[in-house]
Amino acid sequence: MHELLVLALIGLGTYAMRAAFLVMAHRAPPAPVTRLLPYVGPAVLAAIVVPAFVAPHGAIALFGGLAVWWIASWAVSAAGGLGLGPS
Repeated sequence: MHELLVLALIGLGTYAMRAAFLVMAHRAPPAPVTRLLPYVGPAVLAAIVVPAFVAPHGAIALFGGLAVWWIASWAVSAAGGLGLGPS
């Protein structure tokens, strides 16, 4: 019975997330989001493809990804951020 409740909640959550996009379909996203949207596709493609080239047999370490995240966040901070905050 507990498993059925969990599955029902997951189904409702999935439906709610998809319905939110349909409700917001006629509204334009904020300017900072609009400015970043062209980079979403290449970022997703890189996230899928790059690990296959770096570690063809799936032996990539969690700490390697964490190090890349730290370096990337440091680089963005050093460059002045993404320009999403109040100016």
